[in-house]
Parts: sequence; C-alpha cells; structure tokens
Amino acid sequence: MVPPSQDMSTSGAAQRSSGFELSIRPSVAIIAMTREFVFTFANRILGDVDMSSRLAVTVHELLENCLKYSTDGEATLSVELGAGKVSMKVRNRAGEDQITALREALAELAEATNPSAFYTMALMRAAKRKEGSGLGLARIWAEAGMVLRGEFDGDVVALVVEA
Repeated sequence: MVPPSQDMSTSGAAQRSSGFELSIRPSVAIIAMTREFVFTFANRILGDVDMSSRLAVTVHELLENCLKYSTDGEATLSVELGAGKVSMKVRNRAGEDQITALREALAELAEATNPSAFYTMALMRAAKRKEGSGLGLARIWAEAGMVLRGEFDGDVVALVVEA
C-alpha cells in the first residue's frame, strides 16, 4: 500500500488531499475489510459520513466483481480523495466474455438518464437471471451516485468511478 500523501493528524479534514493504491487478491473477508478501511480512510480525509458510505458501497461492488470475474484472482485498487476530487479505480485481468459484458453494461448505463429507474429495471432483470444479480454497476450509479467509465487494454480492465 502506498502511504497517504498528507499527514492525517493535520486539522481541516476537508482541505486535505490523500490517496492510496492497494494490490490484493479479493476474497469475501478481504472485501469486507477493504470496505471498512475505505470508509474509515475517506471519513478521516473528507469528514463526510455520507460520501464515505457511498465510497464503501462502491469499493464493495467493484471488488466483488473482481472476485467473480478476474482471470488471475488479483486486483489493484486506487483511491484519491480531496477537496473537489473523489475517484476510485480498480484494475484486474478479465476474460473476453467478461470484457464484452462489461462494455455492454457500461454502454447501457451511459444511455440511461434516470439512475433510480435504471436500478429498478436492473432489479427486475436480476430476478430472472440464473447466475449473479448483475446489479453491482447499477447500484454504484443509483445508490452511491457515482459516475462510471471503463478503460480497456487487452485483457486488463479498469473501472474508474468518480463523484
């Protein structure tokens, strides 16, 4: 893990900018620990419980996707927080089918105009699926209020999330 770029003991939480990068092999336990860490870290840096909770939901969903779809079981999580800047990126290797499905999901999100309506539609669709809910990205957009985009380089996929 790369240490924070500023001393967290400094007063004025909203004025600081900080971040980290973490390389992990996601598991259910690691996802829960990382979610808790991101919440605590973000709350300390931003001083905003609501935003910290939204980031915790986001990291949970992103790492669950890495757990399910990574071809080598590894992921890299990068977080940057500060005044006017909240961003998160998760990178992992994925198979061709997963990359195609991700591109389609991101295109569908980009075409939608109402996060709540999109999430409701995704919930109805999930009830008919045999594997997975397919709700992670929709939840990040609708519940966490984050904007998503994908970056693709061969079999390396990066999901970038910003608020």
